[in-house]
Amino acid sequence: MLIVALAWFAAGGWIYNEGEAPVRAAIIEAVRARMGAKVEVTLGSLQIRQAGPAAANTTSIAGPLTAIPDAGARTGGFIRFVIYDNRARTAPKTLGRRLATADAEVFVAAEQVKARRAIASGATIAADDLETLTEDVGRTMLKPLPDSRFAIGSKALRPIAPGERVTTTMIVAPALVKSGDQVQTVVRVGSLEAHGVAVATQTGSLGEEIRLVNTSSRRTLRGRVIGAREVEVMHEH
Repeated sequence: MLIVALAWFAAGGWIYNEGEAPVRAAIIEAVRARMGAKVEVTLGSLQIRQAGPAAANTTSIAGPLTAIPDAGARTGGFIRFVIYDNRARTAPKTLGRRLATADAEVFVAAEQVKARRAIASGATIAADDLETLTEDVGRTMLKPLPDSRFAIGSKALRPIAPGERVTTTMIVAPALVKSGDQVQTVVRVGSLEAHGVAVATQTGSLGEEIRLVNTSSRRTLRGRVIGAREVEVMHEH
């Protein structure tokens, strides 16, 4: 019966065992790139389907790989990723050949900011109003969670109850990047990372997307604010 089940999965293009290790590594890297390098990522069930008619004849996918999640994906459940072959890239910032899709059960634990006491709507948040702890983030978007540096000095958009996790939708934070600032940029493709300099053409807070201009090529880029005058350049795909 087990042999019949395995044959049925193979006929449908589902891959396990040898193909999982590089795919799992790429998925973990993709989540950390979007939520922060310090988050703890745990993967549960994983189902991989290779692209193309030859999928049933292939038993593994070799790395290095890049995993791109669906737009609007949330932790605490299944996320679909598109898997690309880094070896087939035509340029450093491009994606390679599409190899597969992967449905992965993704759980994330991270340092979170919670209200130590009740915070009134419109109040400016002070350091004493907050506490930090590391725990599962539950169902949340693949975006950086506000840390104490981001939350302190911000204004509450609504009342925040004691023990409630502070999210970016609850507060208005000071801009970490302003239009005209020279910013440090980072580009991540799988485990590869490149740094550069650009000029911001928009103002943004942590996690917000802004436009930039490369100082050498004058090319317009899109990026996500990840720190004070720090922006992660987003892939074009």
